[in-house]
Amino acid sequence: MVDFLRGVRTHCFAYSSHLVTILVALGLMAAPPASSGAERGVTSNGPNVGPRCTISPATPVGVPAGGTISFTAANCGSGQLTWTLSGQGSLDRSGNYSAPESVVAHNQSRGCQELPNNAPFNIPIDQLPVDAHSSRWLNRIAQSGPQYLATYHALKFYTQILNLYDNPIDSHTPQQMMHFLYTDRSNGYQDTYFPIPAQRSLLMEGGTATDAMSALDRHLFAVNKDTCEDTEMYNLYVDFRTVSFTAGNPTRISWTTNTIWAIPQNYQIMISGGSGSWAAANGTWRITLTGANSGTCRSTPPAGAARPAA
Repeated sequence: MVDFLRGVRTHCFAYSSHLVTILVALGLMAAPPASSGAERGVTSNGPNVGPRCTISPATPVGVPAGGTISFTAANCGSGQLTWTLSGQGSLDRSGNYSAPESVVAHNQSRGCQELPNNAPFNIPIDQLPVDAHSSRWLNRIAQSGPQYLATYHALKFYTQILNLYDNPIDSHTPQQMMHFLYTDRSNGYQDTYFPIPAQRSLLMEGGTATDAMSALDRHLFAVNKDTCEDTEMYNLYVDFRTVSFTAGNPTRISWTTNTIWAIPQNYQIMISGGSGSWAAANGTWRITLTGANSGTCRSTPPAGAARPAA
């Protein structure tokens, strides 16, 4: 099972540092000639030339450096349209946009652009206006969760303490089917495949040797150098798909799993649902590995628990 958060910084990042984002609704304007048939105009927020005039595509578009895309306008009256572009690149009289030959990313990781160049995380914000309710937000945080103002949790307030790095992967990295511990947070990705970086050179908060059941943060980030897709694992557990028990002292266990990494010795497990003679097996135990997919329950159970037995 895994508490897995999958994040894609944006679909527009597929072209790494060579990305130009065209905000059709904000930066591109189509200004048709005047006509008595309908009221038309152009606003500072994008095309607004009457109830029938439309521009396609009408949503933000990502274009690679040196790439092109054509925009069209429909139901805008008669005559020649005048196209105007706000931003980098060029736009001809027919609505054909050409992106710059190169774009320097303000922030990148493993060769992949981190957010658009004009995102708040990539530009100075000290001159931006303070939200009118800023004091209220900070006081509310302090009232209900004072721990979030500590540097450990306040990553947005103290970004200099961020020491988590992306593991570089590619399209050939092994994939593992992930089963979410919290199904309601899977966002439709329950039992789907995710890339697993190799352990040998892994960068992970706390490291792979940190016990998965220790309640410590174990964030693991990876970015695909081929697609610039970014993933995050919060706490990667061993995925026990099926489990069988054999009575004895100690009790023997065997299982199947999708886990790619080697299971560590003395891995902690929690058994529940045992009834009758197996009720004593319910609880938290440590596995002594006897094979790749087999082991026994350690003889020292947690305080107040009985040893698993038939």
